Amino acid sequence: MTTSEADGQDLAKRLEDTERKLERAEKLFRLLSEATREVVYQCGPDGVIFYCSPSLLELLGYSADELEGRSEEILYHPDDIRKLRGAKDKSTHQFRMRRACGKYLWFEVTTGYVSTDEGLSCIQRIGQEITERKKMRKLSRKPTALPRSAAGNGILSIMKSHSRINFAESA
Repeated sequence: MTTSEADGQDLAKRLEDTERKLERAEKLFRLLSEATREVVYQCGPDGVIFYCSPSLLELLGYSADELEGRSEEILYHPDDIRKLRGAKDKSTHQFRMRRACGKYLWFEVTTGYVSTDEGLSCIQRIGQEITERKKMRKLSRKPTALPRSAAGNGILSIMKSHSRINFAESA
């Protein structure tokens, strides 16, 4: 066997090993993304979706067939598209995502970029639904009004550090 033949066999073995590792990694990714209750999808740099997890059907009402080959922009509120386009690698933002029925839900979406040695890259987005959390935060920021008679007949003190309201009758 010549040196070039040995080099060729070594290269073929390394390529085969790399392909096997890539297949295992893809299987693991699919297993994890299909078992999660989060929105998981991948798209090209142009925003065209080529993979989405089955959880999109449960969370947003879209099947993979309905989304793959279409722009990811159909999933987002029109006012959030600019922020979506500006999302950088390993960044997390809150977006309104559109359900198939037209209703919007809030999601916290993490963006990542996946590249290979060949230079191929894709955008991977993973989103967790946070609509109820946002509602609770909004409610907790609203001031609570006291009945007029309670505020007018006594002394009101608010102890912020203990989240307590004290009311004392005036003499």
